[in-house]
Amino acid sequence: MIDNLKDKSLILFILFFSFIVRLIYFFFTDGFSRLPIEDSLDYHAHAQNIRDFGQFFTLDESGKKIYSSRPPTLSFLLSIFYISSPETNIVIARFIQILISVGSIFLIFQISRYVGLKKIYALIPALVLCLYPPSIFYSSRILTENLAALLILVSIYLILRFFYEKELKFLLFSSISFLLLTLTRSSYLLLPFFIVFAIFAKAFFFKESKQIKELSLFLLCYVILLSPWSIRNYSIYGELVPTTTRLGYMLYLSNNTLDDPEVQKGGYSRKGELFYDVEFQKKDPLYKSKIYKEEVVKEVSANPKLFLSASKERFLNTLTWRPNPIARDHWVASDYVMFFIWTPLLLFFFFSITRVFNTFVFLSWICFTYVLLISLFFWGIPRLRYPVDPLVILLATYSFTLIIQKFKKNESE
Repeated sequence: MIDNLKDKSLILFILFFSFIVRLIYFFFTDGFSRLPIEDSLDYHAHAQNIRDFGQFFTLDESGKKIYSSRPPTLSFLLSIFYISSPETNIVIARFIQILISVGSIFLIFQISRYVGLKKIYALIPALVLCLYPPSIFYSSRILTENLAALLILVSIYLILRFFYEKELKFLLFSSISFLLLTLTRSSYLLLPFFIVFAIFAKAFFFKESKQIKELSLFLLCYVILLSPWSIRNYSIYGELVPTTTRLGYMLYLSNNTLDDPEVQKGGYSRKGELFYDVEFQKKDPLYKSKIYKEEVVKEVSANPKLFLSASKERFLNTLTWRPNPIARDHWVASDYVMFFIWTPLLLFFFFSITRVFNTFVFLSWICFTYVLLISLFFWGIPRLRYPVDPLVILLATYSFTLIIQKFKKNESE
């Protein structure tokens, strides 16, 4: 914990340094003038519409309102700070993203101290994340990566405090942070259930306390807190939509033609017939999502071996150090840089499995495993893994300290 003046001064210096590093990157990547594109533009448009019209929506190519195409947390957060023209608000959004990125560095130091790392060791994950290229890269982009990373750290920290301090309030607070995480990236919808299932399984096999009442209350709170957004979507579509209507689209994008070379590399394909069906594309998003999912089931059923082959590549793409292994067959500078950063981190992270009975290690591994399992069904690159990268950095440091301590112990004997 940050409980003395030296700790506070040190972390404040690291946070200030992190902010300056990200600010420099912001300036050198034309943060003031660069227009957002694709996903970034969509999140910005949602935030701008919340500010201008008080509604969460965007427009499709025909000018029709789309109400649930994106998870809402980031756009609602940005809309709070939107005070001027769309161009100025873009700059504001990027500054908010920088602050979110710096917030993750503070939390990684806080958790390190909380789980017992000495100050000198707790500084390592904070400094690594401070200089971690993906963290810097996403810090000035209007995307959900950094916010999701922050919320995962908050969620794990709160659950840890529940297990270590036995206070129910921390578990209930974690249900709120998991809610915000789910409404930041829909792929984390089932993570709370996955965590509870894993805890129950571990408790059952190793005769530990199951804490059934507390964890059931945690899930109940999570579902209750998610229900207003689901009800809002129900009022629009007349059917249950927990987060967004994009599930079918993403599945179809990833699996519409399993024999496509790009899909077999773990990427996506736009060759699916439904993408070019003009009448189909005019349908409402929920209907399209259903048909997309039906077509995916047909394609996977007809080509199970191709699906498994693609899933293997998605798994490897999620684990790789290369920022975009699908786009390039040859290595570029960023591939070499990330090789020397990610490889030792991953190796030390894997070593932490030897301490999996430690609650902190166990929870971190559950989150990491969940991301890997999700990656089997959707096209993937390390960008989709990034929100759990701070946990990998944290556990790699934890493993490193165990090795150092063991080495010192052997020397003293």
